[in-house]
Amino acid sequence: MADKVKILVVGLGNMGASHASAYHRSDGFEIVGIMSRNI
Repeated sequence: MADKVKILVVGLGNMGASHASAYHRSDGFEIVGIMSRNI
């Protein structure tokens, strides 16, 4: 199996949260960090 693609999610508004959720559910991706002004 190939290495997972490492993801950094910047911004956790509606779209950022949606993208983070989709990456979390998908094989082949690893969320390595998140960044938001609100947390």
